[in-house]
Amino acid sequence: MNRYINIIFVLVAILCLYSSIRVYKSYRQQFYVLADFNNPVAQVKPDSYINSIEADYPNLSLTSLPLKSIKGNYYLFNDSISKGLRFINQTIAEKSNPFIMFPEATKAKLYFAMGQIDSAHYYSRKAFKGLPRNPFHFAEFSRTLGIKKEYDSISYHFERIKDSYDGQVWQVYLASIYNYLDDINDLEYAKDRALEAMTYFSNSEQIRLVSLYILYGQEITKNSLDLEQKAYKDFQDENYSSALEKYKDADKLFTKMSDAEYEKRFINAKTCHLWNEVLRSQGIDKNKIFHKDSPYERIIETYNLDAKLIENE
Repeated sequence: MNRYINIIFVLVAILCLYSSIRVYKSYRQQFYVLADFNNPVAQVKPDSYINSIEADYPNLSLTSLPLKSIKGNYYLFNDSISKGLRFINQTIAEKSNPFIMFPEATKAKLYFAMGQIDSAHYYSRKAFKGLPRNPFHFAEFSRTLGIKKEYDSISYHFERIKDSYDGQVWQVYLASIYNYLDDINDLEYAKDRALEAMTYFSNSEQIRLVSLYILYGQEITKNSLDLEQKAYKDFQDENYSSALEKYKDADKLFTKMSDAEYEKRFINAKTCHLWNEVLRSQGIDKNKIFHKDSPYERIIETYNLDAKLIENE
């Protein structure tokens, strides 16, 4: 009797060891696989590398993504779309974490690469309906809507998810709608969202840039930002008067600003003016310029700044 128990114990131990080795191997691979996931350049790998990825056991990554879908995504970047679709279809058939809709969104991307827009639209719509606030799903869905010339539908569906204030979702919307400004019916909606985005995501240079493109176009935006860079260089070189004039010229190109954009430019102008007119002549502590209670009044058009404004703060 003890002999049978020992045999069973050994077999169970061997199975556990085998399982642990496969899981350990998978976890080591995932360290690199997940690092590649958001980097298209890094996903260009030889077939031998992709084939070596353990995707059956475990079948989910540490972040709960189906590993076969990740393998399929690799094949997309290696121009092996048919292989990629095979892994995606296996993931959907096996129902590996079906709630995140990642296989459907990846399948949409694969079909889009093949030029099968109707299929791409079907699966991107399915992924979006299943998990609408996911930036990847919204990006794929918006892309197919654009190709199908349903431009205003991009804004319609964005309106349903915008209140999550996910920076990636907003960036996807702004970048998508920017391509169709001449074709949409409600241009003011897009411009209003661009202003709103610059307020809520004032620390994102990507969102700021695409928002300015929507509001003023590429040429005006590039000219203004070029002046802003030159002004900053003048400021660093202590050419404060020259910096102030360049900031003023840059602002003249913009007829409408968000509060965040206005405040940023106001601080630039205020700083240049005070350093030029006050600090160098009276030695006022520069930290007084930036304290949190500074009254950012709406005088951006004239920059009629008085040293008394600082002396009274």
